[in-house]
Amino acid sequence: MSLTHLPDDADNTAWHLERQLGALNALTREEFGLAEQLISQKLQAALDSLDHSAQAIRMLLDAQSPAELASSSGVAQRNELENLLASSRHLARLAAMMQESFASGRDALGRRTDLQIANVVEAVDRHRLAVQDNAIALTEAALDRARAPSPLNHASRAIERRPR
Repeated sequence: MSLTHLPDDADNTAWHLERQLGALNALTREEFGLAEQLISQKLQAALDSLDHSAQAIRMLLDAQSPAELASSSGVAQRNELENLLASSRHLARLAAMMQESFASGRDALGRRTDLQIANVVEAVDRHRLAVQDNAIALTEAALDRARAPSPLNHASRAIERRPR
């Protein structure tokens, strides 16, 4: 029995490797996309914060009296706190989405790894049987050759058969 199915296994392995690389590439693109969104939103939050700070400074400079200054300052602080709260909620939602994405990617990778391990175990078992069959066939062939008459032992057997 020969191992003629090895090229199929090699093609199968290459196909699985290509699928893994494709999945890893898609997962990486998705994660980079989420990271890009997070960076973009952080940058926008920083720009918004600078804009709010500039508005607060303008209000403070435009104030004519201490009472107007206190009132303007209180309004600016309230606006800043509301913006900070909204930004925090948004970042918490983004973090939850990224965590969910990482968890689903990890779970999918775990399932693919389990499947590949099962495929490897199956291939090893299949090849083990083929190797055992080859070893048995080789052993039987060697025994048959050893039992076959040869010029050396044929002469000695002929002497043993002569009547005495």
